[in-house]
Parts: sequence; structure tokens; C-alpha cells
Amino acid sequence: MNSNENIVTLDQNNQKQYQPSEQQVNIQDNDQKFIEAKRMIANTLREIGVEQMVSTMFTPNIKFMTQNASFDLLRTKINGLYQYYFVDKTQIIREIIDSGPNIIYFMRPQRFGKSLVLNMLRSFFEHRNDNSSFKHLFENSKIYDMKDNNGNQCMDEQGQYPVIYLDFSYATFTTYEHMILQFKDIVATEYSRHDYLAQSSKLNPMQLDLFNKIMKCKENDVELSASIKNLVIFLNQHTGKKVVVLIDEYDYPMQIAYETDQDFAVKMCQFIKALVSNALKTNHGNIKFGIMCGCQRSMAASAYSGFNNIQCYTVLSQKYNQYFGFTQSEVICMLDYLIKSQRTDLDSDQQLNFLCQCYITIDEWYNGYKFCNQKIFNPFSLLNCMQQFQDNKYQVIEGQPFWKYTSKNLILKKIISSYENQNQMTELMEQLLDGKSIKNSLSEELVFDVGMLPLSERLLHSIMSSLVHYGYLTVKSFKRNQVTLQTDYELIIPNLEVNQIFISDLTYPNEVQLKTLDQFIDHMFNGRVLQFQQCVNDYLQKTVGFRNLQNSKYQPSENCYQLLLLGRIEAAINNNVKHISKVLAKTEGSGNGYYDISVVTIDKKIGCILELKQTKDSSEMPNECEKALEQIEREKYDQSFINDQVQTIYKYGIAFCGKLCKLIVNKQTLKQQRDGSYKYINCSKNAKQ
Repeated sequence: MNSNENIVTLDQNNQKQYQPSEQQVNIQDNDQKFIEAKRMIANTLREIGVEQMVSTMFTPNIKFMTQNASFDLLRTKINGLYQYYFVDKTQIIREIIDSGPNIIYFMRPQRFGKSLVLNMLRSFFEHRNDNSSFKHLFENSKIYDMKDNNGNQCMDEQGQYPVIYLDFSYATFTTYEHMILQFKDIVATEYSRHDYLAQSSKLNPMQLDLFNKIMKCKENDVELSASIKNLVIFLNQHTGKKVVVLIDEYDYPMQIAYETDQDFAVKMCQFIKALVSNALKTNHGNIKFGIMCGCQRSMAASAYSGFNNIQCYTVLSQKYNQYFGFTQSEVICMLDYLIKSQRTDLDSDQQLNFLCQCYITIDEWYNGYKFCNQKIFNPFSLLNCMQQFQDNKYQVIEGQPFWKYTSKNLILKKIISSYENQNQMTELMEQLLDGKSIKNSLSEELVFDVGMLPLSERLLHSIMSSLVHYGYLTVKSFKRNQVTLQTDYELIIPNLEVNQIFISDLTYPNEVQLKTLDQFIDHMFNGRVLQFQQCVNDYLQKTVGFRNLQNSKYQPSENCYQLLLLGRIEAAINNNVKHISKVLAKTEGSGNGYYDISVVTIDKKIGCILELKQTKDSSEMPNECEKALEQIEREKYDQSFINDQVQTIYKYGIAFCGKLCKLIVNKQTLKQQRDGSYKYINCSKNAKQ
């Protein structure tokens, strides 16, 4: 065999093992991480036969579903080609068919594919009143030729049942009365989707009157609480078939209620119990199965007590653990397809090397979750990363904390701040940020049971459980304690993305004080360089995630500092400091490119552009500041401010090194000329120090 060829050997278990050639090893300077990744990737590709599976069914300009959760759109062809990359999770349909008439609750972190799975189940099981078929959506998928445990074709179940589909994420409210109106609208929308029932001869006059009443949002509170139960009955009577009930974001309204007021949370739990649990419990004979999704089990035990046939599957459960998020082999398949189809300028060895380099970056940023014994990647962040990969012409993959932008992570701060011993909590957070693990017991019950006693041990146990279920921590290992009969878990921060969210969002107790926040914003909007710089440095020193940077496994990137400053400015918005109008992150553009941070006052009199740089050498900080300012000017990041005639524009070049910050500023002012026209005048750099 030629010395430059790849070698495949068998290990003691007769499994194929890939050995890179000497030439390929030397190319990577004997990087052990690269060698191990390459061996694993090559073995994975051989095991699943991807070399023969590069699909010709995708459009050359493949898209990635980063916003919608539409299975119909995901699987629709145009000119015979799929427009979106598809990770096949249809096997879950067979498991649900085999599970029988159960009520299932899937608990997974936000943006881990719950909504898409429910959307897929709706497309599979729903019988449309117009007799249209969605069977074509499942062609070329795993479920298409599968049989259930009884030997029947799974596709025989496709399009056979009426489906109720409710999304509770649309319920946004601040009072109980507002909440009732929101749920009336949600229920009416689903009733309207089944408006053919208004003409059904199988419903009696009283049922028809009630149906029309609810569809027009004219029902009283009692009728609203029974509306789902009654819709199940109506659909069963009309079709003669059992009904599939799908509920997305089941816990979201209770989370809002908890954050608003404890008494409100109690009322919400009682309402949800009447609306959902009674419908599923009392209608068990009319229901094929019910599936609910959320991040946590319940906001109160009482809201869940109505179920006696529920099966709850969390991140700690083995069953269904591969269906939410992407597995390692699915990520490798995705990269392999994209690189082979888009990087035809590379030969096969170069493609494999490039795949390994891309995988290592993705693995550090978005892997690390462990759902029972299954390694899982964050699907939302990974798809956004692939979209960015495409935008970069498939030349380079850059990790960014995309998951951060899905919410303000207020629940994370609330969870941490709820612990009564903040000194102990700070020590635990620092231990995690140092790349170490912490040990604690976990529960699949919710952290915020209404009326829970504030016992520190129980509360810490609940906080850690909540952080795991929300996706901020993951299980590294676990061991059954033979004495207490409890399971002790070893917990870690899963990856670089979550680590940077911790760094940017976790601060000492009561950190956001209005006085210091006002000073921070006031100095920024008035170009006071030294004072603004001191505020940022003080903030870095007080932020938990930046206290032990020298020992941390994950060093902060430019994106991390961006998140830190954004968090500070967002806090100002939330507290109505200085009447800030908006904060635009790096995803927004102006001029020829994308800035890091842009913020403007409501009256548009003052705007600030912040361009950030990061260096490992503190002596380079002044040069990095200059580079940042030059980038603002070169890329014309101030163009949107100029178009809006913002009177004063401060352009900040900011450099970070560890927990140190240095910044410079250019001031630009709109002046009226003698001829009546307006022109921007550049003031001297660092005029206000």
C-alpha cells in the first residue's frame, strides 16, 4: 500500500478504524485534536455510507430553516428539488405509533426542534377536510417504508385523523383579563381551522351554537376552559375517528405568569389545568394520542395533577433522546454534503481536511449537550452557523452565540438571583466558568413550584435542575448513590456558546443598579472617553464570568464582549434610562457592512456606533482601537445615522484584552451651513477626556 494512502484497520471489536496518512498528519502539524477528529469523521462516513449518499435532490442554492418551523415548506419541491436542507427525524413517528394512546410531554431547551417535530406530526397524521394529502412530504424519508411493531406500514396512518394544534407561545399578557382574551383568540383560531364543523349534521343545535360562539370569541370563562375538550368531542362525532391533540409551548404562559406575580401564577395554573388536563383526561376514549412540548414540566404541581396517563420525557430520558437537536453523525453528514457539493475546487483529501477543520469549530461552539447517553448539538445555532457558512461562500466557519439572540435570557438571571446564598452561587458559577464540573442531584419536576418552601438545599437542587432543562448546563456523568438511592449528576457548561452567554449575562447580585447604569449610558452618549472606559472596566471586574479569565477553559471572543455591552445597554432600555430607542446587534447592517453595536436616542439627537476588537496582547490595544475606528469609516457604518439626520454621532473604537478595556472616539456633528444646507463636521478625536 502506498504510504500516502489512508489505512483502515480493525480494532479488537472488529470495528473499522481510520488511520490518516503520514502526509496528512504532517499537513496539520501533528495536531492531536485534528487527528482524532479526522479518524472519527472518516469512520462515521464509512459507517453510514455518505460517500454514496450525496444527494442530487437538493437545489444547488440550498437553504437552512433558521426561522420558521414549517415541515410543509421544508419538504416542498420546486422543479423537482428540495429547497431546504433536511435532517430526517421521521423515525419518531413510528415510535409514537407504537407507543399507543398515551399523553406524552417532551421537555427540551428552547430552539431544539420541538415545534418542527409537532408540525411534522400534524402533517403526517392530519386528515384534511378538503381531502388533500401530505403523503408526498414524506417521500425519500425514513418513515416512508417503515413498519410498526405489528408489521403494518406506518404510512397507512398518514392523513387518517383529525388534529387539534395549539401554540401557547402566542399568549402574551400582563393581567388575568388580558390572558383570557389571548387564549380566546388562540382557541378561536383553531376552531376556525375546523370551520366545516359549523355545518356538521353530526352536531346537535346546542353544540353548533357553542361552536360558533367560541369561533367568534364570545364564550364565557367556563366555556373557554372546556373549549379544547369540546372540540375533541365535536371532531370525534363528525369524523367517527379519534383525535390527535398537539400543544406547543405548553409551559410558556405559566412562565410569564410566574415572572409577573405569584398570585397570578396560581390562577394561571388553575386555568391551564381546566383547559388542557381535563380535556385530555376526560376525553381519553376520544383521543388517539396527545403530545405537548415545553422547556419544563409545569409552573405548579397542581397544573399537572389532572393527568394520570402522562409520559414525560426530559433531557435525562433515554427514549426519544435523538429526535430533538442534531446528533454527531447528522452534523457530519450535513458538512460532508455541503463541502462536497459546494467546494468542488478541493480534491477529496482536501475536502476531508476542510470538513475536519469545520467540525472542530462547530463541536467547540454547539456540541456538548448530553441527553441521557446521546451527544446532541444545538440545532438552532448550528443551522444559523451553516447559513453564515453559506454567506461566506463556504470558505470559513465562524462560531457565534446565535442562541443568545433568541431571548433576553431573563429567566436565567431570575433563576440565579432567586438563590438566597449568593456567595455560594457565585462560587459555583466561577467553578463552571473555569471549565470544571459541579455535582448535584436533579429533578424532572419544575424549579418554580408555586408555594415551594425556600429551603436552600431544595432551592439549589431546583435551580440546577432548571438550568439543565433550559439548556444552560448539561450532564457530564451520573452515578446512583446506593445509600440515598438518589442519582448524583456531574454538571458542566456544554460548550463555548453557552459559556459566553454565562459570561455576558451572569453578574453579581444587584449589579444593574440604576445609578451606575445611568452613568454608563450618560458617558457613552456624551463621548466622555475616560469615564466611559472606566465604567466598562469596572463592569468587567464585577462580572462573574470575567473574574478568572486566566484559568478559564474558554477565553472570551469579540462576540462575547459584544454580548456583554449589549446586555448593559439592554438593561438601560428595560429601565427606561436616557430614553434609548433601539439596540442593533451585529446582524444588522449599515453602509458597506455589519457593525457590532449601534444605539440611538428616541429623539434621534445622539447616536453611538461601537466597533469592538479583541487581542491577547495588551500592548496592541491602542492599535486595535485605531483599527476599529478605521473600519467604521471605511465601511461607512454611520450611513443609517446620516440618512436619519442624527445630530451627533459618536464612533467608538474599543479594544479588549482579558478583563481590560481601552477605547477612543470620533465625534461627528450635523451643522447648518450659510446656504441653509446641513453638513456633518468631524470634531477632533478624543476631544472629551
